[in-house]
Amino acid sequence: MHFSDPRIHPYLPSLQPNWVQTFSKSLYDYRDNVPYGSFASLDEFNWYDGNKPRFSHPYALYSPGHAKMDLDTARLADKMLFERDRDKTFLLVDSGGFQVGKGVWPLDQLDKYVTKVLRWQEAISDLAVILEVPTWMEVGGSYIEFDRALELTNRNLKAYADQATGEVKFLNTLHGKTYDEGRRWFDETRWFNDEGHAVGWCFSSIFSLNFYEAMRLLVYMIEQEHYPQYLHFLGQGTAQSAIVADMMRRTVVRAYPSHLKKGADGNVLNVTTDASSEFQSVGRFMTIYERSIENEDDNNTTSPFQIKSAKFEGSDRKRFPPERTYPDVEGPIMGKYDKGVVFGDILCPEASPVRSSNNLDAVSVAILIAHNLWVKLDTYGRMNKLESALRRIHYGMEKEATYEIADIIGRLMHSSTNKGQISDLGRDLVACTVGLWRTFKSEPDDGASRGELLDEFADSAKAIFEKQETYDA
Repeated sequence: MHFSDPRIHPYLPSLQPNWVQTFSKSLYDYRDNVPYGSFASLDEFNWYDGNKPRFSHPYALYSPGHAKMDLDTARLADKMLFERDRDKTFLLVDSGGFQVGKGVWPLDQLDKYVTKVLRWQEAISDLAVILEVPTWMEVGGSYIEFDRALELTNRNLKAYADQATGEVKFLNTLHGKTYDEGRRWFDETRWFNDEGHAVGWCFSSIFSLNFYEAMRLLVYMIEQEHYPQYLHFLGQGTAQSAIVADMMRRTVVRAYPSHLKKGADGNVLNVTTDASSEFQSVGRFMTIYERSIENEDDNNTTSPFQIKSAKFEGSDRKRFPPERTYPDVEGPIMGKYDKGVVFGDILCPEASPVRSSNNLDAVSVAILIAHNLWVKLDTYGRMNKLESALRRIHYGMEKEATYEIADIIGRLMHSSTNKGQISDLGRDLVACTVGLWRTFKSEPDDGASRGELLDEFADSAKAIFEKQETYDA
């Protein structure tokens, strides 16, 4: 799938190697039978590239830090990704900068790793992030000098420019502890994009942690007459961050020159986010998502919904009737109203030589991960509809002619929920999406600059991305 394809969803699950490798085998390589017959094929839970899965989400991210760099070995280990239907799936490949930053790939061996990563990226991806030296890494107990990280990254960019075949396009990276550092990083690495090697940028460092700073940098790009075709927020996986990314697709291009506002082969701009939450929730924490519920934390103004999760009760085979679906969950994987997988078929056979203390095997884990992802996507869909409704109420209350009806609708939404949480908790999200429409309007209102309009919703923009900053004060 081409990087400009309008079907690409704003949320890319960050695939984990064990999950990928699970689907290189058939169901019967893991189990002799499915005792209660609630599913027939392992592919039912391969939402990425399965044959008739229970739901489909053919968009993902994968990291070279998880992969085998030897291509012959990689083609076997990650067979599903190499042999996927390239017309129907999209795979963004991360850079490996995390491995550099943590010292797993030493700086004095970067030249070797650049070539290996590049060849792997070109073989497996539809779009890939260049291998950079992050400004958050530590050398000798202190953060690497900004100029050193920039110099080494530019050296990597030159290697990419010299060695790439041109079959795959890239995303450049944006690093820095501050906006000023990010602006300088952009100024000194944009040559790679201007020469046609890259089609956009990956927001990293502070720019993946702070939406306001990322937007400041994007406004600066546009002021410099630089117009990305693809933007990615690294490690942002909440539903509200995906909604904001989706809104950026529609708003940012309004500030582009007229001849760039319509793409000949797809979206002018795609914006995506990623996270490994659905894999970590099962693999590390053994929790399953039950449903989206109204957020009861009055101090959290960023998300109208939270995903309720609970420990999976798999250690006790008698905890639930084996022929019944798992209680308190919804959806096509485990929900009782959609012919969900029953408890006895989620657990691996008692005689299985490979099972965890929770009576799970690779098939069990694939089922639980698929369920958790479906809940995440369902939450995104619900929040997206809510944001649209709240935004329209906001616009209605700004105009005298529609104020009264908008006020009535707003009060009805407020009173129909527990303590008015939905209308209150959408505040920052709506402020950001309304702000994006205004900031990137072809001609900003009242002669204000884009930076001034951005500042009007700065606090809400900072609240949307909740991660703590990487750098010490």
